[in-house]
Amino acid sequence: MTATVSSTELSKAFLRALDQAKPLDYSVEEQRKLYVPSLHGEADILLRLAREIDSREGQGMYLFTGQIGSGKSTELYRLKHLLETHNGCKVFYCDLEQWLNPQLAVELGSFLVAVVASWIEQSTSLLSQRTALERLFDFFKSTNITVDKLELGTDIGAAKIKLQFALSSDESFITSVQTALTENKSRFVAQVHSFVEKLFEDTCPPNTKCVLLVDSLEKVRGFGSNADAVFDSVQNLFTAQGHALQLPLVHVVYSISPFVFEQNPQIPSQLGNAIAVNLPSVHIYQEKSDVLDEDGVARMQAVLTHRFSQWELFFTPAQVRQVVEHTGGDLRDFLRALRAALLSRKDYEQARVDDEALAAAFNQLRPTMSIPSEHISWMQALQTSHTAELAGKEITPKLLDRYLTTKHILAYINGNTWYSVHPLIRAAVAERAQAIAVRSASEKA
Repeated sequence: MTATVSSTELSKAFLRALDQAKPLDYSVEEQRKLYVPSLHGEADILLRLAREIDSREGQGMYLFTGQIGSGKSTELYRLKHLLETHNGCKVFYCDLEQWLNPQLAVELGSFLVAVVASWIEQSTSLLSQRTALERLFDFFKSTNITVDKLELGTDIGAAKIKLQFALSSDESFITSVQTALTENKSRFVAQVHSFVEKLFEDTCPPNTKCVLLVDSLEKVRGFGSNADAVFDSVQNLFTAQGHALQLPLVHVVYSISPFVFEQNPQIPSQLGNAIAVNLPSVHIYQEKSDVLDEDGVARMQAVLTHRFSQWELFFTPAQVRQVVEHTGGDLRDFLRALRAALLSRKDYEQARVDDEALAAAFNQLRPTMSIPSEHISWMQALQTSHTAELAGKEITPKLLDRYLTTKHILAYINGNTWYSVHPLIRAAVAERAQAIAVRSASEKA
């Protein structure tokens, strides 16, 4: 009986350890212990970014991008810790997922309001006598944004909730922001920048660099019929309005979709030589190949060991290797698959995970095969060449971005950027592509 209870409690502990709902906060010692160094390769790409910020005087703008599930938010938290502890910076982490509706096109006015409001909400101890909420009201007043209907009150926590709802769902407030921008764009941007300078003075001690980490913009993607409009709005934000995003006296790191950068590699130079950091899926494959890279596999196993050292009570090394291969180097799905397998055991009190439970876990993660025939043929060509294979009106960068979002396709950067069809659907894609080719040849005969 004792052994059974022990196994059940171990299962619960393992499941908790595999929880990947939130990124690791590197400033917390217990979470820092879970971090695996060099997970995305031998070079620490964040060190270059931290050094760039440390060496640049005045202000700066930087782009941070990567595949969904690659651990971008965790790396931004680590960057925050590095800049605070080693470079003496004052760093604010701004999660725009809390402030913007991912289904709506991004307008410059609402975007700037979201960034400033997120910054203010974290600035509970200003150097001046003004409260954070008073500063927020000053900002709205200076830009002629109407807030009367919001009834923000005096509590910053309650005001945050109301303002987040207004920015994401209140059409009248969103319209008010956009009107303030369109009536005089240059004046609006100048007012925002002037306010940023005052906020900098209120939040950052003298001779201290201020850094904003603006996360989750890559999650603004739209859905269905409005997906293209949302995609174009984010692209336009950085290609046509980048000057407005360069905030005075502040170093800003924007987390963006990989294809915002991929579609226009000149963005860094257009934004004042801003450097770009690209975080891929973990390199579990050799370059442009389906052959496993043993170093990458070992790093993924280290992620598991860091989280739960007794994992071999539940999984064999061969099973973990299978999970690594079938999730393609996607950190989030790697942890999800392990959790799903634990929960799929017929006998929950039996420690060992069997192959049936593992298969059930893979079925939960497998991308749908509801894919148009013309896309199937393109995916197979991509899998053969490991290049984007973009051609024609139908096969566009937006299409690739869509399938990267749904994880039908994964991206890697060991060597140059290359792509691969998700391992759980490769065989099905190849089979359908072959059938399509045979049918096409028959119709032409």
